[in-house]
Amino acid sequence: MNIEQLDGTRILISLCEKDLETLDITFEELGLSESHSRRVLKKLLLSASDKTGVEMSGKKIMIEAIQYEHGFILLITLRDKEKRKKYRIKRCRNSYVFLFDSAENMLRCMNALYRMKDRCFLSSVFFCGGRYYLVINSSGSLHGRYIATISEFCSSRRGGSLFASLLLEHGTVLASKNAVEKIGSAINKKARPS
Repeated sequence: MNIEQLDGTRILISLCEKDLETLDITFEELGLSESHSRRVLKKLLLSASDKTGVEMSGKKIMIEAIQYEHGFILLITLRDKEKRKKYRIKRCRNSYVFLFDSAENMLRCMNALYRMKDRCFLSSVFFCGGRYYLVINSSGSLHGRYIATISEFCSSRRGGSLFASLLLEHGTVLASKNAVEKIGSAINKKARPS
């Protein structure tokens, strides 16, 4: 777990997969409706207050959760009780679909993406019609360096969300949500000498 104070009113908490296992929580379970989730959030807020020295009592607290491939990030924003602002988080996602003619090209692409740092997208791999497809879901536009890397290995790029839905309905899911991490780590484990 990494806690970082951005300024006087904002604190960033990064949680990796190991932290999530320790806290026994997933991104989907995070919220105020369940008692376990509330306890975890209180524990994280207390840890953030202790580490940064930022006083949270008497303040309104807004918590934003952003999921990424290795866990999620919590952005804590403190407000005085008098100030009232409303925010709405949009869940729009851009879908990118890449077609590979062979398993070898798809695996090479997964390995290249795995070696790149700061991947902030979700990825799934499908098999449909004798071809392999990589579907990337990103909250924003996909960075050019990822597209350039994928383009070295893929044979074409398909339409976004509609085609991704078609693959989900008719294709076979080989790896979901964090396919780059799963496949890339498996490739690198196999490549390491014993």
